[in-house]
Amino acid sequence: MKNQIFNVPTMKSAHCQATVTKAIEAVEGAGIQHIGPGTVTVTLASDDLQETVFTAIEKAGYRVHLNEQ
Repeated sequence: MKNQIFNVPTMKSAHCQATVTKAIEAVEGAGIQHIGPGTVTVTLASDDLQETVFTAIEKAGYRVHLNEQ
């Protein structure tokens, strides 16, 4: 399992966070460890899921960038 931080700059309100949460929870093998304004930390069952989560956030209507720390 791996944690990945996704930067979602336009995700600021509770409603936006709920929308992103729903999108990520729809990805099997991905779970939210922490979500807050502008960032979400996701636990991934495998590295292959990183792109799937990235795409799910984009399809929910948000710009997303990987935090490479």
